[in-house]
Amino acid sequence: MPSNTIKQSTSSGSPLPKPTSPDEDAPNPGVNTAPMSQASLLTDGIDAGGDTGDQSVEQAMMPLNRERPRNWVAGVSSALTNLVTEAKGIASKPVVSFIEKHLKGTKLIFVVGQSGTGKSTFIKEISGMDIHIGKTRKSDEGTTNHQVCPAIVDDEQYIFIDTPGFGAADIPDMDCFCDIIACLDALGPFVTVAGLIYVTGGNQERLTQQELKTIQWIKCFCGPQFYRHITIMTSKWDRMREDDFEEGFESMLSLLKDDPEISEIINPSADSNNSEPCQGGSIYHHGLVVDDDHPNMILNRLTMRRHPKERADMARAMIKSRFNQAPGVKLQVVREMNKKIRWDNTEAAKVLNNEPRDVKLRFRDGMLRVFVKGEAYNMPNGKECSAVQLVSNQQPKAKEQDQTWYGKLFSWLEIARKVAMFFMESS
Repeated sequence: MPSNTIKQSTSSGSPLPKPTSPDEDAPNPGVNTAPMSQASLLTDGIDAGGDTGDQSVEQAMMPLNRERPRNWVAGVSSALTNLVTEAKGIASKPVVSFIEKHLKGTKLIFVVGQSGTGKSTFIKEISGMDIHIGKTRKSDEGTTNHQVCPAIVDDEQYIFIDTPGFGAADIPDMDCFCDIIACLDALGPFVTVAGLIYVTGGNQERLTQQELKTIQWIKCFCGPQFYRHITIMTSKWDRMREDDFEEGFESMLSLLKDDPEISEIINPSADSNNSEPCQGGSIYHHGLVVDDDHPNMILNRLTMRRHPKERADMARAMIKSRFNQAPGVKLQVVREMNKKIRWDNTEAAKVLNNEPRDVKLRFRDGMLRVFVKGEAYNMPNGKECSAVQLVSNQQPKAKEQDQTWYGKLFSWLEIARKVAMFFMESS
């Protein structure tokens, strides 16, 4: 059986290289440059017998450390083909076959929310393990980059992506979004995106500007047709004193009902073309036992100290009931990229590039559209903004820039390999 933690590979003795110019993009000596098949994406780390080997993806991607290609606009649907075109033999077919075999049928769930809302604790309750896969860079405001946790719920394989909330001063929003796009490109061919959980702490009367931006981003990232696969989760009720709980719960119910940004996810409006409204998302109060016929009537509060098993069982039952079936619709951001819209000009990106108080969202022609101060937001004609440029604009110090596009992509593929190993050992 696998251990209860999975740590990031340390086989690479040095950090990822800084961005290189196209002239510096020649393969390293000793690296196979012969053309490979479409499935050949990763390192020669797994032989035909299934041995995972010692070479890390970071070592193999050294000559590929560039920004996301400007012509890479089709997103997940052609991620494998595009990557192989660029990689030119730095990968191994057995590695991809290994990932495909052990991630087959796996469902991916994004867990989104501000730092301190209980996301990591919730995922740990489901999986029974600490999160040690993925990005680990700390923010001064307490956020971390994306963390990944595999779990088996009722014999089904899940991957939970714990994402930082948007708005941290020292981690640019577009940098976080670029990581998410890289996740979709790298893992999309192997898994199914089953849904998204937005986590908010209890006892809250109004949304902060950071939370508002995050919710607007979620709506444009998912799209109204995907709302049914969004769960809004309230948390940390066991931290409240008994005297404060009733008032805090009433405040949260009012927020969920009356705030237009949140209530739109639960009860979506119709398309401007007068089509039928899409099916809305769900609300889940973690750690609160509610009456089946009256979901706002609380029967019991489960604390982590006294009721750890009951809380874990409750969380796992929610995952099983709401995310067991694969969605019949793709994320809006994926549908946009499949229409050859650049990731950094999608509606979700437009939300991140504007103040939330200036943003209005309207459901038109099957897509949620961003309007700013009454005018449609569009990138200037002919303007090209790479991932590196966008990050640099928000975070000018070069030494603090995140790794470039291929670094992100291959890091996610390395994560996929580790998760596949976890599921292999769990079977």
